Amino acid sequence: MKTFSDNAGRTWELVVDPFDVKRIEARLKYNLLDVRLQDELLAPWLQNPVRIVDTLWLLCEEQAAKAGVSEEDFGRSLRGKLFDASQALLEELTDFFPLQSQRDELTARLALQLQGMDLERKTQTWVAEKLREAIAAATPSGTVSSWPESPASAPAG
Repeated sequence: MKTFSDNAGRTWELVVDPFDVKRIEARLKYNLLDVRLQDELLAPWLQNPVRIVDTLWLLCEEQAAKAGVSEEDFGRSLRGKLFDASQALLEELTDFFPLQSQRDELTARLALQLQGMDLERKTQTWVAEKLREAIAAATPSGTVSSWPESPASAPAG
């Protein structure tokens, strides 16, 4: 069993069993196990926050009902926490497989995917910072709000 926390300070427990896999496939139209077995499906799955939240909801729905948490509240409480929740889910999926050799292989593949995602996140952060610096350097007051209006917004004549 893996856990993750949301923005409201609640801790959610993840347990994946065959019934959950079948329920997710019936409701969301994808096989959760394929995400772990096929690298080409893992990256797109991780980049689809709606699908991740829907999957997490189905796995936590009973806990949420007991806690009086609606699906909407559950989804909103994951803002900024989705990466950690996704990682917990993928680790739980790894534990789902019966053979240690399968779990070891999947653990290694997950680690590579997460390293790649972390590198991508760091690269995006670096690029965003460089763009902010360039914009600040190119404007008289150093802020974007001081940019002149676009030609389309200037009065004619």
